[in-house]
Amino acid sequence: MADRDPKRVFYGYYLAALAFALGFTVGCIYLYSRGVFVRDQIVDFGATRTEISLVFTAVSVISASFAPVLGYLLDRYPIRNVMAAGAVFVATGFALLSQVSSLVQFALVAGFCLGFGMGCIGTTANTKLMVNWFNRRRGFALGVAIMGYSMAGAVMAPIALYMLNELGWRGSYIVFAGVVLFLVLPAVLFLVKQSPADIGLGPDGDAPSREPMPPAKTSVPLVDAGRWRAFTTQLEVYASFLKSVPFWGVVFTFGLMAGTFGGFNVHLFLYYTELGIDEYWATVILSFTSAVAIASKPMFGLLIDRVNPRVATMTSCGCCLAAMICFSLFSSLYLLFLAGALFGLGFGGMVPVRAAIISRLFSIEEYARAYGSLRLCMFPMTITWLPLIGYIYDTSGSYVPAFQLFAGLFTCAAIIAFFLIPTRIEERSNLHSAAET
Repeated sequence: MADRDPKRVFYGYYLAALAFALGFTVGCIYLYSRGVFVRDQIVDFGATRTEISLVFTAVSVISASFAPVLGYLLDRYPIRNVMAAGAVFVATGFALLSQVSSLVQFALVAGFCLGFGMGCIGTTANTKLMVNWFNRRRGFALGVAIMGYSMAGAVMAPIALYMLNELGWRGSYIVFAGVVLFLVLPAVLFLVKQSPADIGLGPDGDAPSREPMPPAKTSVPLVDAGRWRAFTTQLEVYASFLKSVPFWGVVFTFGLMAGTFGGFNVHLFLYYTELGIDEYWATVILSFTSAVAIASKPMFGLLIDRVNPRVATMTSCGCCLAAMICFSLFSSLYLLFLAGALFGLGFGGMVPVRAAIISRLFSIEEYARAYGSLRLCMFPMTITWLPLIGYIYDTSGSYVPAFQLFAGLFTCAAIIAFFLIPTRIEERSNLHSAAET
């Protein structure tokens, strides 16, 4: 088959742009609006900060529990179908959330609809798409794709504040439902393609491999035995993840980062305003933090591709540690911008670095299951930090003890990364094909 026309743009770049747009949308409607909307939701539901934190934790619980199943679905079935189903869940969820009358109803609807749906149109699906389409440029492609989340953070905080003041959080959720139903769903259905093989190319737009194709799958006469073998093979694949020492290094390091990001993403707006910062300037700091994260994503992608995973991971941990120290010591507007910059720089590398490491540790065919398993294994940390931050504030009246606690934890994370994250990872390819039977 002929090589790709060098004058034509590789379709993988269009998919990277789509992943960017999807990340931007998910970031706008959930990650970077909830921390602003929570101001009025606390009042409307008469909730404490611990209670409202537990609601968002419920979404994380459902999402993390579903992650290994989602990984299996993405590895076995067309990515487009899984993403389309997720878009329907998310649109339905926001429409229902606009009508709830109690915190319990809010938690149930958000946990079920957003917990299932966000993963299907979010990081796991988008990174799986990039892993399918890129090899040499994978770290950079992952950085660009995930950059959409940070771009959302750069623009959404002041927009969310405006929407909250003009439409209320319920009216805003109706708008979010319409965006997902009429923009995200059609984009997924018409633009997503499974792999470069669909257009006669290999990863990165190269010519397809000339290596002999593996033998075609044949039907097994003993249906029950065949199903049992497929089931045991799936278990072997998941067991291989758990036996990998670098996998656990990623779990401990990035589990801490993910939980911290999710926790402070909800509380930082409240923290800034309680320091006496005007609401507008509080949203500007949040936007500046995300702008720095945007710039850091390609940088961390290049660190992965051209230096090594350990350096990228420890750099990210070091920035997060410095941010926690600055937050605990400084309260002036300009120094909060510095703390926010360090926070954005560290967390900007979180998703592309962990996705790149997982994509090199395991084969393309295993990637989504490995990433889903990673999210489940990180689950105890990702669900703990958000309510813990709320509890620390409710009992002490300050966020400073939380910043000090996480400074210590990031020191531990850097040590773990040094010992468990390798400097070089040889990529595995086309393994466990029987798992797809």
